[in-house]
Amino acid sequence: MIKRRIGLLGVILGWATVGLAQQSELTLMHLYNSVPQANQLNAALFPDYKFTMSMPGMGAHFVYLNNNFLPFSYFVDNTDPETGLLTIDATDFNDQLRNVSRVEAGYNANLFHLGWRFPTTYWSIGTNFRNSNGVSIPGSMMSLLLVGNQNIDTAGLDLRQFSMRSTAFTEYYLTFGWEVTPDLSLAVRGKLLSGLYHVGLDRIGAQFQLGADGYSMVLEDFTYRSAGLAGAVSKEGVSLIQTAVDGQEPDLQGLLPTDINGYLSFLNNTGVAVDFGAQYRLRKFLFHGGFNDIGFINWNAQNTYQVQFTEAEFNFDGLDLSGLLEDPNQAQDPTGLLDGIDVDSLLNSYQPQFVEGEAYRTSLSGRFYLGAYYDLADWHRVGILSYNTLVNWRLFPALSVAYNVRLKRILDLAVSTSLVGGAINNVGLGANLNLGAFHVYAVTDNVLPVFGPRTLQNVNFRTGINFNFGVVGAKRARLRKQQDADENDDSLDFLDDDTGAGLLR
Repeated sequence: MIKRRIGLLGVILGWATVGLAQQSELTLMHLYNSVPQANQLNAALFPDYKFTMSMPGMGAHFVYLNNNFLPFSYFVDNTDPETGLLTIDATDFNDQLRNVSRVEAGYNANLFHLGWRFPTTYWSIGTNFRNSNGVSIPGSMMSLLLVGNQNIDTAGLDLRQFSMRSTAFTEYYLTFGWEVTPDLSLAVRGKLLSGLYHVGLDRIGAQFQLGADGYSMVLEDFTYRSAGLAGAVSKEGVSLIQTAVDGQEPDLQGLLPTDINGYLSFLNNTGVAVDFGAQYRLRKFLFHGGFNDIGFINWNAQNTYQVQFTEAEFNFDGLDLSGLLEDPNQAQDPTGLLDGIDVDSLLNSYQPQFVEGEAYRTSLSGRFYLGAYYDLADWHRVGILSYNTLVNWRLFPALSVAYNVRLKRILDLAVSTSLVGGAINNVGLGANLNLGAFHVYAVTDNVLPVFGPRTLQNVNFRTGINFNFGVVGAKRARLRKQQDADENDDSLDFLDDDTGAGLLR
């Protein structure tokens, strides 16, 4: 049984390396007029074209890394440029740590998109591939790993905030938007999901406490879950590690299933989700908000692998070294030092339950956007955007302020600054180049790492190619512009004093 536990630990650490739930695209939305993929962030922000299309695999490729751990500049400043050695001051390090640090990474792709905009409605269909990985690490755990136990006091370490998740799935969406009035638009998007794999450790229920003469470990109930392709890999990985522990050479080719296509089947792990969006225009202001990814995926029983840990407690009072000091020859046979440890009791206390073939359900990490724009002049506007994502009932917020300008419908530019993970040194840049019906765009929320690694804390990059045809609402825009001008004309035009002073013309 101890071999299975060693194997399980290796698999969990392996998935944790892969899963450093959700990205925050704070600059893309500011290009919603010209980039159809911005509609994925708020279903009610429609592009300005009658027909939009992206060829298979060309609509978008998006990679991201977000974290609210220490800024990368901390490691740069404490690294000797000549030797490359990193020096960490324990006190300074702990002062900068958060109670819980969150790291996210992932890759998304817009595989296909078609969109139609009619006088008062908007429709779109398409397919996305989405991969999200996240890990939450308690500050005390990070301190123990990097600077040792010199800062651990009798309060001990609380590891209950540690969690991990890695998920990949394909979504097929249908969007319907309706302009209820010229100023109010509502939209809903339904999504059918097909799960590829899932790995999850919602929380590791463990507390580590130092005493005067020893330490204690308290383990609470928690479950490691894997499904789809990851379920098969977890099961085989434990088996291969057991083989290695037995002194035999493991067959690494058996780690991946031979029938990969079977795990990619549309009907294997299905789920549903919905997005809601709204926008409202008040003269030169445009207010908008949206809820995304309200849904779940059912992981069927065919390929699931779970490990359930039950509540347990273990106390260790240390090793008796008195005999070793009296007779140094005992060092050649140190097994006697372990006589005070009840190994069988220890193993029985941490007895995990291995469960195969049990279906379960996971929810998506919900996202919420809320923002506003103000039109400064023709094709010039400023905007503010708030983004929040919910992971394991913890809220992770971000905020962005942007300036957007369009140059004769040829080039759409957005410049933003954002607050993500406690860092405000992010400068985003987005551009969409209009070459007739052919549009190419690139967006990032933080361009500064290009000029130096000190700001490498929150980075992402999206690029893609679209084909957009026909401009919607040119006549309506002219009428709205005239209406706004009339409403804003509050000048007082008085008659000449000779004909009646104070009479408003």
